[in-house]
Amino acid sequence: MVRILVSHLMEKFGEYPSPDRKKELALALVTQFPCLRDSEGSGYGVWYTPGRYRHPATGFLEERLRNIRKRLHSHSSASAQRSQTTNERRATVTDRITLLPDTEVSEADNSKMTEWLKKSKQPVSQVEEFMRGTAIYRAQWIRENGSKSLMDITQEYPRLLDTPGMIAQDFGILYPHAKDKLFEIWGHASQRILSYCKTEKRALDLLPLQTNISSDTLGDVALKTLPAILPPLPYKIGSKMVRPSYQEAKEAFVDLQPVGTNIIQYLEEEEQRRQFPHVLQLGDKVNCSQAFVIVGGVALEQDSLLQAVDTCFKLFYVLDIEYPKPAAAVWQFLQHTIYSVPGGVPSTHCRLLRQFIIG
Repeated sequence: MVRILVSHLMEKFGEYPSPDRKKELALALVTQFPCLRDSEGSGYGVWYTPGRYRHPATGFLEERLRNIRKRLHSHSSASAQRSQTTNERRATVTDRITLLPDTEVSEADNSKMTEWLKKSKQPVSQVEEFMRGTAIYRAQWIRENGSKSLMDITQEYPRLLDTPGMIAQDFGILYPHAKDKLFEIWGHASQRILSYCKTEKRALDLLPLQTNISSDTLGDVALKTLPAILPPLPYKIGSKMVRPSYQEAKEAFVDLQPVGTNIIQYLEEEEQRRQFPHVLQLGDKVNCSQAFVIVGGVALEQDSLLQAVDTCFKLFYVLDIEYPKPAAAVWQFLQHTIYSVPGGVPSTHCRLLRQFIIG
């Protein structure tokens, strides 16, 4: 459909149709086919969104036009490529919260609790209480000048990773509206995603052949299809453009390994290969035997794959770190569609899948 529409645009109005022409075509499309409407804003934004100050135009029509112009004028494509790259890079950046919730804990009490937490792991109830009391100060400290490494954070707050539930507790204090969203919404969302996958050739291979499997298992399968239906975004390292492969995107989100994998050896290899948080599943493409969140050379075991993805997402916000580039599109989708956490610009594919789910 996009090819036909853009071909019509270029035939009638040349290589650079005006914004009004593109907007008229996008509006006519969703008027004629209401099922293609975007639920946000004008209703046609996923097909064409005009450029604004410092934000270039986006949408399927604009992206197709841009790609055709590149091929037709490869010798003069540098400017257009810079514009596209800037927009895509902007889409991978997650804006962090600037206003933290108020706290009734004094600085003196915060210091006392922080020092106690450095030395004590027990009783767990006391750890949970003191971690809750220091959460706001901890978020402020982590965000100061943006230079805190994971080692800095774990040395100052060791209980954050070695006590189960502390990542979720911190996230719930910073984003109370989003703390349970994945568990509340995923049942419905996963069914819609699996329906969407039937139209995507790459995702078809991930769908189970059995029909009598549990809803939890189907939910896990839906999670693992996301890299197949949300193409990884290209990004730049210096002057070089990097385009992650599907395999890289898949492993950066959920790394699937066989049951019996040596976790200690895996962690040693991962420290050399990948420095960003990700999910590790032991099992096959349908069944999950064990699930972990891998961060800083540590494997945090979780009760399920869904919980592992939830914990990994919350890690990015609690530790104030960016999404890994190969899997950025997947985490953006979860951020905007499931958790409703503001910040950043979702890709066109993210918006289309979101519309399919909520429409």
